[in-house]
Amino acid sequence: MIYFKSCQICSGDRSLEQDMYGWYVIFLGCGSVTYPDIVEEKKPAAASRRTA
Repeated sequence: MIYFKSCQICSGDRSLEQDMYGWYVIFLGCGSVTYPDIVEEKKPAAASRRTA
């Protein structure tokens, strides 16, 4: 996903990328990289736990 004109340093574009280590944001204009905290959705409790 590309975020146009969203870099606060150089007013350039940013791109949200993912590799085998996780998510990162690369700044296309100035070349810097940041690692955002991404919260994943929790899966619902397993249906196998039933009350008697």
